[in-house]
Amino acid sequence: MAVQWSSMYVMLHRAEKIREYISTFLHEKNIGKQKKLEKIEFNECRMGDGKNTQQAFLSENGPSLYIGLPAFKALHHAWSKQISKEKYSLFTDALQAGFNKLSDYYDWTGNSLAHVFAMILNPREKIIHFEKHWSSDLESKVQSLAEEITY
Repeated sequence: MAVQWSSMYVMLHRAEKIREYISTFLHEKNIGKQKKLEKIEFNECRMGDGKNTQQAFLSENGPSLYIGLPAFKALHHAWSKQISKEKYSLFTDALQAGFNKLSDYYDWTGNSLAHVFAMILNPREKIIHFEKHWSSDLESKVQSLAEEITY
């Protein structure tokens, strides 16, 4: 699903205007439901996983294309741990859907010559990510690709 940024802006602007009513609506009066809501505790770090990954792609100070694969890998790892945790059981379906979509993006990005080559050209990354996180077969393909492009 594509994000329509103008629609998101309109939605957030509207939510800000009716914030008082939203707050009233969100305060659950049913004690049983309220206890369930209180049981669900998201710490800043876990909720920030997606935000941190998004921010990795938004570098204004320099190139950020090479960060793509490691950022996807880190978020993929974090969500895979959360799916099996009891405190996130109410969100298992949503986490699984996000995890599946993230896996697709990771695969697409890994198949992108631009992302792969941007990592190889980055002096800090070079081939380290591929050696560490990819199978030897896929790493060999990256090596061959790099040689093919540069020669």
